[in-house]
Amino acid sequence: MKSMDTVNSPCFNPDTRGALSKIHLPVAGISFAKTKYEVSQPKGKVVMPEYAFNLLENFIKSSSLPKMVSISGPGDPMADPVKTIKTLSLVRESHSDIPLCITTLGFNIEDWIDELKKMDLSHVTIFMEAATAATAEKVYAWIRPGRKNLSITKGAELLVAAQESAVRKLKEAGIKVKVNTILYPETFEEIEAIAEKAAEYGADIMSIIPWKAEDEEADCGTERLNKATELAEKFIELVPAPQGCENDLDFSSEKAAMPTPSASRPNVAVVSYGGMELDLHLGHATKVMIYGKREDGLPCLKEVREAPKPGGGEKRWEDMASILDDCFVLLAAAAGEKPREILDRSGLAVMTFQSEVEGAVDVLFGGGKKGKCKK
Repeated sequence: MKSMDTVNSPCFNPDTRGALSKIHLPVAGISFAKTKYEVSQPKGKVVMPEYAFNLLENFIKSSSLPKMVSISGPGDPMADPVKTIKTLSLVRESHSDIPLCITTLGFNIEDWIDELKKMDLSHVTIFMEAATAATAEKVYAWIRPGRKNLSITKGAELLVAAQESAVRKLKEAGIKVKVNTILYPETFEEIEAIAEKAAEYGADIMSIIPWKAEDEEADCGTERLNKATELAEKFIELVPAPQGCENDLDFSSEKAAMPTPSASRPNVAVVSYGGMELDLHLGHATKVMIYGKREDGLPCLKEVREAPKPGGGEKRWEDMASILDDCFVLLAAAAGEKPREILDRSGLAVMTFQSEVEGAVDVLFGGGKKGKCKK
């Protein structure tokens, strides 16, 4: 089990929060809840586990090991636990010494505790904004731990129960727990109870994060923050709010998170109506073009393969993965979540965007405008 290093960790010590000290991998796109204080805005880019891992590897090759790798958004890691565990596994298998952590509301922890324990996490951060369901009901606009819509009253009850269970289960598994609490007006009234419950459940440490309102007069304010700190630190050790440790790599473009060829997967697969543009949905593909490098290093069309016929459910995509087992990426104009998931598990990344085929292929092989194969 990784010990909780509060001196050198960018999560706990502001003096260590230098450039890229902590890297966030944005593979979580689903949320469990939304507070009534959150401003609606588009979520950040979400990528598949292999994409995130590939960009992390590229950074490590050109720089050094980060002080920590985190999955904390743009949604909740435990709302899509398969992708979260996959990402953690990829990092852990290649880098046993990199501290790993996740940030979550607490739902699904109990169901996945065995898998989380295998990841040898540095810690798990739980966001606790309420000690009681009544207060959670005031803070949150909606809470949905599963696929069904729930009343805010029922959702609040489930959230409070899930957070207690999460902290206790994590501690039983030997995983350190940090509690983050944003100091909303309702939260301030219950901050002492939140700290007391966090300590009772077994949490190791806590941060109180001042709420920044659009109207500065509505901010929690220094006086209120100091009072909340005074009340909470009677029950649990406090560390500075984690402001400034979110040093993401550049996931703003597909190119930033591109997979790269390997000895066993040297080729690029492409589906296209006419072979010139990425203009075909993967589900409609009947043929797949295979691009690879010539002896002089330039990428060219090597062959065209028959795609598995539509129908057959998941088996179609399993067959597609087998047919393309020498390809490291599949390019299409669009693709469904299920084929992405199945192909991704097989080691074949799926990238979707609109572009000229030759240009996209050339970029994947490390080129730009130069170096295109002359036919």
